[in-house]
Amino acid sequence: MEDDDKLRSDVERGRRAKALLEDELLQESLEYVLEAYVDGWKKCKTVELRETAWALTQAAEKFRDHLTTVLNNGVLSDRQIHELVTRQPGRPRAA
Repeated sequence: MEDDDKLRSDVERGRRAKALLEDELLQESLEYVLEAYVDGWKKCKTVELRETAWALTQAAEKFRDHLTTVLNNGVLSDRQIHELVTRQPGRPRAA
């Protein structure tokens, strides 16, 4: 039962991540932030400031990557649920 709850939770989280990734304002904001960080990185006069700007750029990308991972986990969990529901007793599981 815990596995079912986890799968359903992952599906819901995936749907929410998808909605965020498709949200125009969020995407516009991420692009704005990334452009500002990259622009700042290019204009930095010291190594320390460039490293900070680069780290901020990477953090913004990790944010987007995490949402993509949550979305993909949700898709996989949805497939697992579908497979469990449609599998008939005695029928071998498709590979």
